[in-house]
Amino acid sequence: MSPWILWRLLKFVSLALFVAGAVGQLQATEPEGRLRWLNRAVLPGYLGLSAAGWMMAKTLDVSMGAPWITGTLVCSLVALWGMLRSVTLAPSWLSRAMSLGGLCGSLGFMVVRPENQLALLPLSLIGSTIGCALGAWAPDRGGPPSREQVNRAFRVVAVLEGSSLLLMMAINMPLKKLAGISIDGNTGLIGWTHGIMVFVYLLSLGVTARALGWGLGRVIVAFLASLVPGGAFVFERWLHKQEERAL
Repeated sequence: MSPWILWRLLKFVSLALFVAGAVGQLQATEPEGRLRWLNRAVLPGYLGLSAAGWMMAKTLDVSMGAPWITGTLVCSLVALWGMLRSVTLAPSWLSRAMSLGGLCGSLGFMVVRPENQLALLPLSLIGSTIGCALGAWAPDRGGPPSREQVNRAFRVVAVLEGSSLLLMMAINMPLKKLAGISIDGNTGLIGWTHGIMVFVYLLSLGVTARALGWGLGRVIVAFLASLVPGGAFVFERWLHKQEERAL
């Protein structure tokens, strides 16, 4: 079986996970259920899609700056943002519209694959319209999460972002410089995955800070911690202890 087929298989499996996570969050009647769908389906599916998309583009020699790829990335980030909001804030029409609109938009770009940048706007508008309509139709289920649940959601993202940075800076780069060994075969997959995780971390940081009422100082510390290898782990442990004292 060729590597391209394997990456394509990963793409479809990850897409199924991502869609299942979005639908599962809409159906969840408790905050804990939305959190489980985020950790078990949404995040794995999103990371799998990102990795498979990068490797398929490298294999087929397609530029990541192609209009349809740009549209897919932006819409998928909007969808993820909405799903993070549904975990950290009370269920709302806006969260559902972002989740479903971004999901519909990214699926549209993956299927149509427009090569003209002018096609990005109408496809985005179609996805947004569908998402808003479905978001208005779907009922609110469950109340707002507890502080402990919000922190758990953020800590998972922090650990993933910190792990990707450690893998890139503390393992892959030293091996490449000192021994000429590249874990990802010089494909840039590790760097790409870390870049994606930085965006996910920033989105999670934004919704978490709003949900928990963090001040600007804590937000800045959380951001700076993500730039230092191991910093996200230190901040995550500190945050956990702070919340334990508060409880």
